[in-house]
Amino acid sequence: TPLLLSTTESPISVYTVLQFLFFVLAGFLAAVAIKRFVLSRIFDVLLVDSGVQNTVNSLMRYVVMLVSILLELNAVGVGKHINAMVGALLFGLGFIIKDPAADFFAYFVILVQRPIKIGDYIKIDDEAAGVVRKITPRSVVLRRKNSTMIIVPNSYVTSHNIVNWNYIRGFIAFNDIHVSLAYQEDPVKAKEIFERILDTSPYVLKNPKPIVRLDNFGHNGYEFMLRGFVSSNYTLDQWSIASDIRLQIVKTLREHDMQLALPIRLMVNYQAKPSEHGDMPEMAPEQMEE
Repeated sequence: TPLLLSTTESPISVYTVLQFLFFVLAGFLAAVAIKRFVLSRIFDVLLVDSGVQNTVNSLMRYVVMLVSILLELNAVGVGKHINAMVGALLFGLGFIIKDPAADFFAYFVILVQRPIKIGDYIKIDDEAAGVVRKITPRSVVLRRKNSTMIIVPNSYVTSHNIVNWNYIRGFIAFNDIHVSLAYQEDPVKAKEIFERILDTSPYVLKNPKPIVRLDNFGHNGYEFMLRGFVSSNYTLDQWSIASDIRLQIVKTLREHDMQLALPIRLMVNYQAKPSEHGDMPEMAPEQMEE
């Protein structure tokens, strides 16, 4: 006996309601069975992360429930409307799950290609830089230098260039140190001093050999470049190591009475003088050096 929509081709009765509930219950039981007897065994064999397990289980449950509902709609006689309903549903869900789906697929890219891993110090941009603390199906959690945490979506990680100091274990070079020395000093002696400073540092490796190079004859003096390599175990200490080397450079140069190059600024002061015709003043420059 129809309860609703009795004049239509697909009236709603007690039987159709019970049938709908039966398909929903059957879909729920099928999802539980697949999770317990199929997916759990696959996860145990592949040693899948718990976050991935929860994500896969949730997606599987939604798919099974959706299939059971579609089968019920076809059983009660509204199967010809399924295509339109599914199309509308997918169109609406596309806008909702676009970003989460992109992050989810990017998560598998990270797991397979392994451009980053837990404990790596990475830099994606000026804001997203730090130690990788956690990789989830949705995002990567970084701890920055000031101990604050930043959460970066997986899709953002895979779509940008990544600087990874720990991608390959071995050694890294700290940022080049540039020193400008006054022209009255001996550049050969300065190079020997810089090399000795790098050689005596307990953190700078002997192999690869540190690099000291006279890069350029600058406007104010000799421009030297110092590059040292440290073990990748000291990735997070590279800035402190470079700072200690800079302090040692200043101390050693003072011990040898050697001067760093000072910038020279020219200041031109134009004073107006009356011209013979009284129209245009003549400009007399006065130069001053600092």
